[in-house]
Amino acid sequence: MTRRGFAVPRLGRSLALLALGRKFSENASVLVSASHRRERLSSVRLPGTVWFGSAPVDPVRRLPTGNVALDGLLGGGWPRGHLSEIAGAPSSGRTALLHLLLASATCRGEVAAVVDPSDMLDPATLAGAGADLPRILWVRPPSSQTALKCAEMILTAGGFGLLALDLPSGAREMARRLPAHTWPRLAQIAKRAGAAVIVLAPQRVAGGTAAVALTLTQRRVRWSGALFEGITSSASLTRSRFGPAERTITLTVGERLVGARHAVPLAGVKAERLPVGLGGEGAGGRAAQR
Repeated sequence: MTRRGFAVPRLGRSLALLALGRKFSENASVLVSASHRRERLSSVRLPGTVWFGSAPVDPVRRLPTGNVALDGLLGGGWPRGHLSEIAGAPSSGRTALLHLLLASATCRGEVAAVVDPSDMLDPATLAGAGADLPRILWVRPPSSQTALKCAEMILTAGGFGLLALDLPSGAREMARRLPAHTWPRLAQIAKRAGAAVIVLAPQRVAGGTAAVALTLTQRRVRWSGALFEGITSSASLTRSRFGPAERTITLTVGERLVGARHAVPLAGVKAERLPVGLGGEGAGGRAAQR
């Protein structure tokens, strides 16, 4: 009985190994057959593009920033159809960088929108930066929550190549109170609209939903008497879904925007003291410092 008792497990192992061998043989024949079919299809001239094993990946369309060095850091510009972030403390050059982008986009014929709940955008300074104001929709909602709804409505309407959501200080605390689907929802609407959506705030607020995140750190502020002349900041690519991140260049925002080894003229970013009727004395200076 002892031998008979051991014979059954041995037979079971033999049958299992036999079944495994047959399965391996079948899988090998399927792989050989698939490889053969692929070779035959490759030899046939078919119209269009034939993809094996995966869906085609559309190239990422870009919105140039207007600066060669910054475009190189971002991989060609801000990605269209995606949500991106520019984070930087006050006086880091965040708004001046927005002015550059708006000027670059509108000069290329794009229509842009700025959702500005803090009402800090100065049209005179923006026009001096080279932006085409008739191509810019400026929305000043009463709160950051309302600003998000405005951004969704603008993107759903369509026709905009760029939407900038400029959030005030305290944006991170506000973002923590938002529903979890807020930023993914905005990213999906941006994808359908095909627009480059950029969220500007003192700190990052969109988390992993952002496809690209740029962090500005002030290094030096230049003044000429009481007039602002320029800011030198480090621009760090802290997140990128399309390539390597953790790269940094140096930007000087003022009459020129300089990055790494490239320099592109930027007319008019230097701030001026404006009459009270144009936003109050020094309004342009405050906007440029941000």
